[in-house]
Amino acid sequence: MAKILSEEKPDLVLCAGAYISYPVGIAAYKKSIPLFLLESNVQPGKTNKLLAKKATKVFTSYKESKKFLSIRKDKCIVVGNPVRNTFTQSPSKVASIQSFGLDPSKKTILVFGGSLGANSINTAVIEQLLPMIEENDIQLIWQTGSNFVVPTTLPKGVKALPFITDMASAYDAATMVVCRAGATSLSELSLVKKPAILIPYPFAAYNHQHSNAMAYVSKNAAVILEDSKLAEAFQQTVLELLKNEKLQKQLSLNISKLATPNAAKDVVTVLLKYLQ
Repeated sequence: MAKILSEEKPDLVLCAGAYISYPVGIAAYKKSIPLFLLESNVQPGKTNKLLAKKATKVFTSYKESKKFLSIRKDKCIVVGNPVRNTFTQSPSKVASIQSFGLDPSKKTILVFGGSLGANSINTAVIEQLLPMIEENDIQLIWQTGSNFVVPTTLPKGVKALPFITDMASAYDAATMVVCRAGATSLSELSLVKKPAILIPYPFAAYNHQHSNAMAYVSKNAAVILEDSKLAEAFQQTVLELLKNEKLQKQLSLNISKLATPNAAKDVVTVLLKYLQ
């Protein structure tokens, strides 16, 4: 890695926290190349924690992240989590729902568990959500992941896909969302202002998804449901939010206050100052 930096001679290095960032960050520090870190989660991962003291600046998505980093507070810059700008450029709600072959007049739930799906959430959908679709006259957009076998017969009004390529339309079509609490998903939800039930992945490092979720729940910007409680509380939690329009509006308003549409621009602005 030191050889690559010597050959390429970068003016600065930006690391986003994955384990592969560590050798890059250490090499940059030893060569006195300005090192910048980007932390998406509330609780920083091991790599960013180790590199933080060596960094010129640490960009965080949440102000709560500062307490987990043993560095001067002025070294942290809270910018939010950069996401694609397509989430603010979706078509009309009617067009979005119709793109999934669904009825624009019905309430629609969007469920996803990340790009690979989530077995516990998928199981809860099959056992508790699918049986109530038709009797409650609602619809479901369901991203299952490519490794999950969907039942051969589904209720009318259910669109099951292994992967959703047009997430902007999926969000726009949804009355409410049920998903994990990954940093990118939360940033997207805040941009599209959707009321959501967050089900943190319980085996994430440092249980960081739970910390992410609580940053929203503490501001009344989302509802949390622990993965261990899915079997007993999934259907009830979904129905309560779906039928409570007042709560939906409160969550929508509060989560919109956490949106950071200029996060990428803010990061670049700081970096450009070090290139002048």
